[in-house]
Amino acid sequence: MKRALAVWLSLAALLPGQQNDDHDHGPLTLEVLVLQLTSASRERFRPVMTYRVDMRPRGNSWYEAKYILPEAQSCRVYEQPRMRYVCEWGLKPKRDFAAFVKQYETLLGQGWKRVDGTGKSKSVRFSAVERQRNGDWEIAELEGGIRLTIFATQSPE
Repeated sequence: MKRALAVWLSLAALLPGQQNDDHDHGPLTLEVLVLQLTSASRERFRPVMTYRVDMRPRGNSWYEAKYILPEAQSCRVYEQPRMRYVCEWGLKPKRDFAAFVKQYETLLGQGWKRVDGTGKSKSVRFSAVERQRNGDWEIAELEGGIRLTIFATQSPE
């Protein structure tokens, strides 16, 4: 009987919707997430880090993020070469890059300077007018989709 119960419990843990992971799936709006991530950029993203993933033998590592932006395939915090929070969206469904950028530009609000990238690839960088306040945001269109990167605020040297 105990063995049957143990098997049943282990199978129940594998059912969709039953996983107990470290991601926060609460009812946070995108506006609140943008504020949380902007604030976390001042603290080297400690408030949004969960567990560390080490990929051996290549030596790649990252932290899974507590907050996942809507429809993103993945959101992670990387330490190297520079502390940053990165989310990626795939090609499907097709996203309008200009509309995507405009959405985040609106959410960031006043106090941010927009700089459009030059060259073949599309990218936009938002820098806080007060440099010590927040880390930069960068949105880039890639062959495989869209990447949003938030850089941690650099310590004054």
